[in-house]
Amino acid sequence: LAVNPEITYIEVELTPKSNKVFLISGKHAIASQSYYQNLKKVLQGEGYDVTIIDHINPASPHLNENLEQLNKYDFVDAQVIVHSLGAATFLKWLSTKDVKIGSLTMIAPSYPGKSVGTNKDWQENSGYIGFDIDLENINKKIDSQITIVYSDDSIIRNEYFAELGEVLRAKMVYEPNKGHFFEKELTREPDYRAIVSERF
Repeated sequence: LAVNPEITYIEVELTPKSNKVFLISGKHAIASQSYYQNLKKVLQGEGYDVTIIDHINPASPHLNENLEQLNKYDFVDAQVIVHSLGAATFLKWLSTKDVKIGSLTMIAPSYPGKSVGTNKDWQENSGYIGFDIDLENINKKIDSQITIVYSDDSIIRNEYFAELGEVLRAKMVYEPNKGHFFEKELTREPDYRAIVSERF
């Protein structure tokens, strides 16, 4: 996942209720210091109130402490964009709250409660594996149709995208040859050419 304000990678239709935008990164990523900065500047220039949320201890995040972190923010009517593990974190949080958001766009989303990546030691101790949430109820908490953007992923099993999209009745956007939306899959370096730019 990367951001370049010069190119539209996917357009997100926003609700007019709020100018709040949240950008939530995935495992290994410190988005507040790198690849969300350009998009944040563009959106702020257009009058949006943009917040970037990194996972606590992004190299080895734990679900519970990241759920607790989300409690600090006001997501009511917000436009939320998540990448990878950020999807599982946010969906788990949203499933437990009486909150309605404006829109949700998920890039290469991890399926809540299912395996992600290859680090079995981290998975067993992270809290991210083996839980269930009422995904059918998620749509009631979002004003517009969920969008899932995915590719030929080497980190998350591709069938999970289809399963997640079906249960969430999401709009599915396939982008070939983007992998996990990193420039170099093994180094986790963000691809500044693969865009998630919103022209609101």
